[in-house]
Amino acid sequence: MKKRLVIGIDPDVDKSGVAVIDLQSGEMNLISLTFAEMMIFFQSFKDDKSVEVIVEAGWMVKKSNYHAVYGSAGQRVAKNVGENHRRGKDIVEMLEALNIPHREVLPLRKSWRGQGRKITHEEFCQICSYKGRTNQETRDAGLLAWINADMPLNIRNRDKKTIK
Repeated sequence: MKKRLVIGIDPDVDKSGVAVIDLQSGEMNLISLTFAEMMIFFQSFKDDKSVEVIVEAGWMVKKSNYHAVYGSAGQRVAKNVGENHRRGKDIVEMLEALNIPHREVLPLRKSWRGQGRKITHEEFCQICSYKGRTNQETRDAGLLAWINADMPLNIRNRDKKTIK
């Protein structure tokens, strides 16, 4: 069956970023959902083989303690990373229970202009001509979906050279 939707998910404990790309129109919708809202959202895709879900699987990275924070702040970061990994695994378990095709992928390389080299709103909108509001989770989910949907990637790097 031909794919009609690619859905990217950036798992987060509070609200995960979710990006839905319609492959026929190229239209992208970005939303933030709690885990409970996501369970309701994905019920409509149960057993739907024309949908592919891409889940950012940070737990697949061998080294997860790469933050330059120590002491109690470092412990808080480690706790948050672990909780996000658990949420991602819960999402994968839900997709399996609903029989929705999905893939777990490594996080994309951070090579953008934002803090922590994360993608900025301006960079994201330039790549996919998105007009709405974004947050870091929806941008990450959108970029994940965009790349995995084989949509055109045309950006300018810091040296103003076009990358295609």
